[in-house]
Amino acid sequence: MAQQGSRRRTTLPAAQRESQLLEVARGLLLADGPTELTVDKITAAAQVAKGTFYLYFDSKDHLLARLWADYLDSFLHTVQDQLAAPMAPEPGWPAALDALIEQMIRYDMANAALHRAVFSQASGDGLRQLRQADAKVVTLLADTVAAAVAAGAATVTDPPTTAALLYYAVDGLLNAAYLVQAEPDADTVIAAAKEMVHRTLRTAHD
Repeated sequence: MAQQGSRRRTTLPAAQRESQLLEVARGLLLADGPTELTVDKITAAAQVAKGTFYLYFDSKDHLLARLWADYLDSFLHTVQDQLAAPMAPEPGWPAALDALIEQMIRYDMANAALHRAVFSQASGDGLRQLRQADAKVVTLLADTVAAAVAAGAATVTDPPTTAALLYYAVDGLLNAAYLVQAEPDADTVIAAAKEMVHRTLRTAHD
């Protein structure tokens, strides 16, 4: 009878079921920690059969990568909204870059628990998918740097490579802190990141 009840619960639309599994996994990650997460625990909490899980995800690794991709999609929307805001003529690009840097770092640090959980458990194909998701952010940053160069507000010959170097410098610092359960001071990281970005792009920043 329990199995039949479980089967009756699998009548959710596919997109809703997938979202449910992701939400359940996210809750388990944050509540119990990454080492405790298993497919069995996810399916038990979601009240579905293991076969249902594998209709949506190839493995736990795949699910972790999807969690990170969804997080980054939300992150990208936040950043895109910031970039779409009207830019004042003065101080213009330097101030816009400062606002973008601060927003990105504070958003990342606000989600440190998820960050730590996902990266401490992902491996193989999962890590490759995580890096593909990160590449979306790097592309957005590269477009932003290129726009600043086109506006005469920055001086750099290779926006894509420069954007990747800047992103992974900050990302690597935060990853290292998260994985040892450290809590870096947000204001200190933001100040250092701003200095690095303005020196690298040679923006006119007071």
